[in-house]
Amino acid sequence: MERITWSTLAGHPLFRLNLSGFHRPADALPHLEHARIPEQYQQPKHVLTLADVTNSPFDAAVKEALREVLAHNRPYVLAAALLGVTGLKKVMYTALMRITGRNSRIFETEAEALAWLEAEAKAADGTA
Repeated sequence: MERITWSTLAGHPLFRLNLSGFHRPADALPHLEHARIPEQYQQPKHVLTLADVTNSPFDAAVKEALREVLAHNRPYVLAAALLGVTGLKKVMYTALMRITGRNSRIFETEAEALAWLEAEAKAADGTA
């Protein structure tokens, strides 16, 4: 299963990061090492992101790796949608999003997340 994929949504690059279904927090770390937005997409406030963390545990090491990735990607991200964020993870992600100043929301379904990302892209482009 591909854990990092790229496509397009409403004329913007869509970066998908699938961190779902890990049994140990450390299993996410190798994928986070490759979660920095590559140079060809590094335009200010241009990339849409969708991350799924359903049924995956997190620890301090994963939290720090996420913080570093979010800080690196921040200038390039127009909007970020999150799936599978519940309980303590919701508290952690809410704090990380405030620290990084991202335009982000937590969703129950992928369809809701994609609809919101599309609306954010259209609003940014003035086509909403």
